Amino acid sequence: MYNVSPSSFSPPEPTAVGTGNSAAATPGSTTDTASTMQQTAATGRTEMRPVKYHYADSFWCTYLISVFAASIAETVTYPLDLTKTRLQIQGEAAAVAAEGAAVKKVKYRGMLATANGIIREEGALQLWRGITPALYRHLVYSGVRIVTYDGLRKKLRNGKETFSLWQSAVAGVGAGALAQWLASPADLVKVHVQMEGKRRMLGLEPRVHSAAHAFREIVSRGGIFGLWKGSVPNVQRAALVNLGDLTTYDSVKHFIMHKTGLPDCHLVHIMSSICAGLVAATMGTPADVVKTRIMNQPTDANGRGLLYKGSIDCLQQTIGKEGFFAMYKGFLPVWIRMAPWSLTFWLSFEQIRSSLGAKLETLDKLEYRFIPAGNGVVNFKVRAPNDAHIALTTNPEESDPMLEVFIGGWKNTKSVIRKNRTKPDVAEVETPDILNAGEFRGFWIRWQDNVITVGNEGAAAAFLSYENPDPFPINCIGVCTGWGATGSWLIEPATEQSSPSAPTAAALSSGGGAACWVTAVNGEVPPNAVVGGSDGEELYIGRAQHEGGIIPGKVVASHGVCYIPWGGVENSKAEYEVLCDFNGTFVPASGSDIPPTALPAGESEDGEPLFIGRVNHEGTVTVGKVQPSHGVCYIPYGGQEMAFSDYEIYVSP
Repeated sequence: MYNVSPSSFSPPEPTAVGTGNSAAATPGSTTDTASTMQQTAATGRTEMRPVKYHYADSFWCTYLISVFAASIAETVTYPLDLTKTRLQIQGEAAAVAAEGAAVKKVKYRGMLATANGIIREEGALQLWRGITPALYRHLVYSGVRIVTYDGLRKKLRNGKETFSLWQSAVAGVGAGALAQWLASPADLVKVHVQMEGKRRMLGLEPRVHSAAHAFREIVSRGGIFGLWKGSVPNVQRAALVNLGDLTTYDSVKHFIMHKTGLPDCHLVHIMSSICAGLVAATMGTPADVVKTRIMNQPTDANGRGLLYKGSIDCLQQTIGKEGFFAMYKGFLPVWIRMAPWSLTFWLSFEQIRSSLGAKLETLDKLEYRFIPAGNGVVNFKVRAPNDAHIALTTNPEESDPMLEVFIGGWKNTKSVIRKNRTKPDVAEVETPDILNAGEFRGFWIRWQDNVITVGNEGAAAAFLSYENPDPFPINCIGVCTGWGATGSWLIEPATEQSSPSAPTAAALSSGGGAACWVTAVNGEVPPNAVVGGSDGEELYIGRAQHEGGIIPGKVVASHGVCYIPWGGVENSKAEYEVLCDFNGTFVPASGSDIPPTALPAGESEDGEPLFIGRVNHEGTVTVGKVQPSHGVCYIPYGGQEMAFSDYEIYVSP
């Protein structure tokens, strides 16, 4: 039997400390090892836990909110879209030439004249003709573009604190292109339906009678692939439009907030929307004209266009016969539509999310807004330029006793803990640029055994802590901003604020004491790290965050990583935690028979506790994870995730 050597570690007396500087204030950074171990052990729980924010921030809820907000914006601004389409189609030189007639004078000139003509000749309700396929389009387009942009944004950031303009541009273009390609069939149907009113007024035979009829006609003429007729200019347009709507809106909004000091308010949204709409219209209108003409052109029995061979041919014919500025037909309604569409969409999107409790806004008033406290921990994200204040109280009011945590105070240079609204502060640490007005930063605050600790999201070590000699029940959390700052907060609901990966009562009450996990990177092995196995060298017990979970695995110092088993493969992590100073041992186990003193070391993406296991395999002793619901120990080995029903599990002594 392989036993881990016992250690004589005992947690030191906690005190008021501030561990860190700008590096310590950054998630994933390293700090002094002894200080890290002391702070982690002092809390009596494992700190590395992925924060589970409100369901309104989940993938599918974000998707549905995007669709609903887009549907509102589409309904409000659809008449402008119809007017724009009519302007782009009327006077189409190629179509006139195909009919064997001379180029005629256009029926309407300008947006207002076109809209008035539609109302006078077809009826006011015809301004919303074709809205059904437009709404169908947003079931795909808007949901995909928002969640894709968010996903690309996170991928390109790769854990970094900043997100450059070029990265934002790449994310906007990629999200728009993918979303529009998937939504092109609905867009094609919409254009066909929109033009039927004009055909009827000209005495022409109607081509389609409804969205469903248009869909069937397109498929019968061109097959399934006919639904993507004009998709190339459509995708090009969407990529450019989203470069304006997503990238420009985000950049201009934060530029205005930084330069003027205005909060994240409706006025900023309006100004940002106008700028974003102008950029999007300027970049997207030529592609929009080409897209509309290709989609609207008649086709032969095989679904081939009778007017244009493709996007380039349409572009050449339009400029050659009608001049360069024909590419900007409908520019004014495009711009006028995009600005209110963007404004309506973002206001609706933010308001719906706020109503679901996803985000809490605080003004520059230093007035706390209180919510129920969790079970010894609050996990949150805040977007503010400075002075994010958090109050820990018994009742939902500012009254003694209370503790306040000021993050990014003194012009975003330091953070402190203050007791009963009285100076001097009981703990203080320099934290330059710990907050950012343009992005959310994550933190946790924990209270246990009279010790208050504050840390960055994803970091095991606290950067600020204080032992309160006068403890009191903490039932409420208050948040506010001030000193020139407004804030947006994402706070994990109180029902979620527990730590499933914390040691069980049995483990904590045993002779081994609390588990101590120490943050490390790039092959670092802290002092007194627990050896769990061997493979030509000692393998240490580690764990790392992955896909929303915390997965136990093996630290291989010579490789500079911690390997974890997940998803059928061996995943390497350069940032991880190492178990230190714990006097446990491995005992035989099998299936789902977990000993009562087994040490919880993580959790799956679904919140299931995971334990430390190991297996003798091909001359090695390899550390991995025990997942009770699967009845096996998974080990990372040879690039794979391998499952064993018989294994050893790590338990407290």
